[in-house]
Amino acid sequence: MVEHKLPKLDTGVRFPSPALFATVIRTLAIYFAVAALGMPPERVRAAAPDVAVVCPASFRDALRPWIEYRREQGHEVAVLPTGKTALEVRQQIRIIAETGRLRYVLLVGDAPAANERDSTHRVPAPQVNATINVRFGSEPTIASDNWYADLDDDRAPDVAIGRLTCDSSDELAKQIQKIIRYETNRDFGLWRREIRFVAGVGGFSPITDALIESVSRQLIVGALPASYCCRLTSANWRSPFCPPPPAFSRVIQSGLNDGCLFWVYMGHGHRQQLDCVRAGGEQHAILDTREIANLKCGSANPIAILLACYVGAFDGPQDSLAETMLRTEEGPVAVLSGSRVTMPYGMAVFAAELADEFVGASPKTLGDLLLAAKRRTADPEAGGAQRTLLNFLARTASPNHDELDEERMEHVALFNLMGDPLLRLRHPLSVELAKPGKATPGAEIRLQGNSPLAGTATFELAARRGQTPTQVNRHAYSNDVQALARMYEAYQKANDACVSRTVVPLPSGAFSVALSVPPGVSGVYDVRVFVRGTDAYAQGSTSLNVTPPQPARPAPAAQP
Repeated sequence: MVEHKLPKLDTGVRFPSPALFATVIRTLAIYFAVAALGMPPERVRAAAPDVAVVCPASFRDALRPWIEYRREQGHEVAVLPTGKTALEVRQQIRIIAETGRLRYVLLVGDAPAANERDSTHRVPAPQVNATINVRFGSEPTIASDNWYADLDDDRAPDVAIGRLTCDSSDELAKQIQKIIRYETNRDFGLWRREIRFVAGVGGFSPITDALIESVSRQLIVGALPASYCCRLTSANWRSPFCPPPPAFSRVIQSGLNDGCLFWVYMGHGHRQQLDCVRAGGEQHAILDTREIANLKCGSANPIAILLACYVGAFDGPQDSLAETMLRTEEGPVAVLSGSRVTMPYGMAVFAAELADEFVGASPKTLGDLLLAAKRRTADPEAGGAQRTLLNFLARTASPNHDELDEERMEHVALFNLMGDPLLRLRHPLSVELAKPGKATPGAEIRLQGNSPLAGTATFELAARRGQTPTQVNRHAYSNDVQALARMYEAYQKANDACVSRTVVPLPSGAFSVALSVPPGVSGVYDVRVFVRGTDAYAQGSTSLNVTPPQPARPAPAAQP
């Protein structure tokens, strides 16, 4: 038999490789899935979005300005329906994540309360099982939006996530206005270098409480460069950093209203309030939901970090303290907080990672900061010497000393962001400041360096962190008017580390500025500079050793 071979016809058509064919099918499946979720046809290119928004239909008109604002910044936004269950919401997010570009998830709406009949304007709150904190009275599950951001089921987030908790379109519109106002704020004043810490009392013993306060400050504040101005308010009436307890809440509100970059609370908390100051047999609230309504931060809205139990319980029948802060028009622009019982070790690790990431990586958005800090908290190998110290302290004193990995993972779930994960963070430009030469009290030093921008410059000589400018020894508490006045004076001095200051106009480029060294000072001090420009700000710091002049030695007696 003769085999006849037909000539091959070249039609110009080539079948794709199996890998390419699979990619095409996958892309089409994603496109139709996204379209089925309600994406407008005109946004075809958003089939590969970097932002997924889960939003009830009743809030979408109020959300539109935010979507337009983010798209102008170059983001691609996919808007998803809420779904009836948390599992449905997560499945929708994971469909979007299949495009490979998803970086942020924004949830719009409060979580439904138990037995709520109409939850169409809500976004479900995932509940994950608790292991460690249940031993200390917490519920068996943790309300955690982190579950939505975990795309590979390893409990660590893979994308940044946040929630704009609201009950109405009007509340949502005000939060969006606050976000845009914060990002477009042209006030580059000193508030941008301010970080305010409020320390509650552990309630163990005066010595233990003082140790907790000291370790917390060193671990968290120690990660921040000296160019940042850190102020502390302590609820321990024995501390020089404690204002008069009857005026404690007013002092806290005043500090918030003055504006700052971050406002950090460390201590006990409840769903609608922070802990109390206990002195003289009386209790004075630190801050509660009623007082938050009076906040007037103006344009200098801080980012609040609440390292406390329950203050971020967003799944309860009443708004939590964190939710109230976010909804207050002139309150914080975002709040990071725990939704259930939190533990000292897990919180300390998480807070330290936040500080390190903010300074070391200069993240572009608040969501990026939170994502990186959570992933580092989950990583048993991260943290360096700081983590080693925390692990040592925890293994010595913590009742969970043999389950530290699990405690950290639980805190990854515990902390939720009430706010926009795309919130843009501004970071200072760097001022090069040369280390001054020898300095003596009562003299003048010449500061030289280079500024990246022109503006109004504030140069300061300040006591180093950890060196309390004033010492007090309070063995008994007095509610006497004069005693309280002295207490407030000591509090002001304790937070006024600056011993010398000069404010001058500064051109960009090289500079040489004189700064006086007051009489009577000695030791190592920080020299810091802050430049307020029209389009940005800059800061820098160096150290200065102030040495009193040595008395002249008497001339040796003449030999006969």
